[in-house]
Amino acid sequence: MRLSVLVITREGGAAGFVALSGLRAALAPGDEVIVLDEGSSDGTAELLETMLAEEDLGPEITRRAVLLGCAPPESDSGASIRLGLEVATRDALLILRGTDSPLAEGISAARHRMAENGASLLLGRALPLTETAPAPERVSPADPWRLLPALPPETLALALAPLPGRCLLRRSWLLARGLPSPKPVSDEELHWQLCLAAGPDVELLDTPLARIAVAPSAQPLTSLAGFGRLLRQLDGPEMHAAGLLWLILRMERQIPQLTAAERWPYAQLAATGLAGLSAEGWSRLTDWLGDAFRDWPVLAMATALRKGDVAATVAAWTQEAEAIRQPSPATLLAGLQERMAAQEALIVRLQDRIEGLARIAEYRALSAFSSDREGP
Repeated sequence: MRLSVLVITREGGAAGFVALSGLRAALAPGDEVIVLDEGSSDGTAELLETMLAEEDLGPEITRRAVLLGCAPPESDSGASIRLGLEVATRDALLILRGTDSPLAEGISAARHRMAENGASLLLGRALPLTETAPAPERVSPADPWRLLPALPPETLALALAPLPGRCLLRRSWLLARGLPSPKPVSDEELHWQLCLAAGPDVELLDTPLARIAVAPSAQPLTSLAGFGRLLRQLDGPEMHAAGLLWLILRMERQIPQLTAAERWPYAQLAATGLAGLSAEGWSRLTDWLGDAFRDWPVLAMATALRKGDVAATVAAWTQEAEAIRQPSPATLLAGLQERMAAQEALIVRLQDRIEGLARIAEYRALSAFSSDREGP
């Protein structure tokens, strides 16, 4: 199966083409590389043709540059993909950002998996640029990837939207379904749109396809408003369980980032979304996740919000935020010890100075006494 690799870049100059320089090992004869510039104004666009001509991507690789001319709306994550799809000619579309560092082994595995099973959409992991494996402290106790052997991929795929990843899309399927749709959508809504359209033709590959610069979490209120639109498309306990997992994974990431002004409206939006999920969905997710889920702190918050306890939940968030801002006992003790050490050093310097002044005074007194005795 041949790939059309769509590399999307905006600003950044030559630094915006990390993906291009790392693609050679991931490509096979007959693949094509399309670099699409989203209206850069810093000279990045002018570098496209030069870099495509000079970069050694291997034999029989078609390459082309596409200049969008202006940046698409921030709210429309599908704009560049729609344009890239019009230009692409190969079997599947791999979408990378210019700053991604492709992982050849993962891309090769994804290519062969999609060719073997005929999947319309294949989702793979992505790693932060600075890490070679997920940091343990960043892995949620309810990490959806660990549920992969137990759940149908179409059920689990929705929950992966808050987590970094990259995907392969079958070109003929996208064209037949008119995807991405012309309606502007956010990153997560595009993810849901693709997953819901693929249904059982979703394939999940627990292998990283690239190292990426992980973007800050989406605007909290906008993200939860988007969940309300997704909720209307979910049917059955399995899909409700997947929606619940998405929502509380998002809450886990966003609650610590909320400002004081955002906490109350965020809690209200979350409460509305949680209340709209069926009891069967909650039960199904609890069964999936087992003991790890029962000890998950964000679950208690989600349960309270589902019951309508908005005020108590917001108060708990505020109290936790204040506690984080307060120095810990260990920090206070370390500061006190540092100040005591500084005081002790000051006392030593003062003692040395006093001793020096005493010697000077003694010398002057002796000198004066000697002068008196040697007088006329």
